[in-house]
Amino acid sequence: MADAPSSGPAGALAEQPVAVREIRVVGGHGWSLRRWPVNSRSRGAPGELSALVPGPLFVALHGFAGAGDDFAPLICGEDRLPGEWLTIDVLGHGLSAAPEPVAGGGYEMPRVAAALCELLATVVSRPYILVGYSMGGRLALSALLGSIGGAPRPRPAGLVLVGASPGIADPERRAQRREDDEALAAKILARGIPWFADYWAQRPVLAGKRRIEARHREVMGERLRRQRPDGLAGSLRGMGTGAMPPLWDQLGLLEVPTLLVAGAEDRKFAAIAAELRAKSGAKSGAKSGAKSGAKSGAKSGAKSEAKSGAKSGAKSGAKSGAKSEAKSEAKSEEKSGVVEIAVLAGVGHTAHLEDPIAFAAAVQAWRQKNLSD
Repeated sequence: MADAPSSGPAGALAEQPVAVREIRVVGGHGWSLRRWPVNSRSRGAPGELSALVPGPLFVALHGFAGAGDDFAPLICGEDRLPGEWLTIDVLGHGLSAAPEPVAGGGYEMPRVAAALCELLATVVSRPYILVGYSMGGRLALSALLGSIGGAPRPRPAGLVLVGASPGIADPERRAQRREDDEALAAKILARGIPWFADYWAQRPVLAGKRRIEARHREVMGERLRRQRPDGLAGSLRGMGTGAMPPLWDQLGLLEVPTLLVAGAEDRKFAAIAAELRAKSGAKSGAKSGAKSGAKSGAKSGAKSEAKSGAKSGAKSGAKSGAKSEAKSEAKSEEKSGVVEIAVLAGVGHTAHLEDPIAFAAAVQAWRQKNLSD
């Protein structure tokens, strides 16, 4: 299949502001992105743009079988999250290229993450908050922590992950998930997108989508039915949870203020968020980590401090027996602040779209606490 995405309606809602659509070629394939003008919740009528309130820049990555425009309720709805937005159609989705999913077809997570890094380096010129939902969250973590070759590592001011995970650590479970994803990819190629759209709508994990405002839900459904079999199959085979290299062991290297969002009804991913925060060590939500060391969440550092015999190590962390590790923890704490969790009541896996009011409030509170515009 040709890399050039097919033309046609983008499924935009009538209320959406005029946004600039462009195609950037990275990694040999075209990526579609959309720049949305600054919005404001405090000025004008709902959906009206205002260039008077600059706000932050959000760079958003959608979930599997979605597209960048899925974030529209947060950009131009009545309960929007004010700021400037850059939404990206991940390779194989939306209006981005969907190369044939053959060996070396470009869908492997490290390769896609490296292409994303190249893309961000060329299209973003000011501090931004990286937002990733589900697959988009895994892609964001892969760009920040995974193997990206010689690509420039992104340096967002903040990270917001919704219903995302760092992959599957257990080899047997990962292999089983890979088999399941391969079986689904084969069915998509054999039966087509209409079959997949019906199948996808029945998945229990996505039952909460019924809470998304009807007009947005309908347009998302229309976009889903315009997806291409090659793109979705390739994405499953290369970027699926079973295919991606797990990142649990790299979480201690996360050096950016992070908000983990999950729906209370999405128990699996709420639990994953709690474990992800715990695995991030000194950056797991207690600022006392840089002061106490032994309570920093980095077990090896705490054990080393406990055995160091230096009381000051328990007070400062940086003066513990394991000086290099404690200094690294203190530096990380100073650079990255904390990893926080927001569990939104009454919603499921698509928490940000099921209750955009609660999501926007959580992000705003986290941003005001941890980031400076």
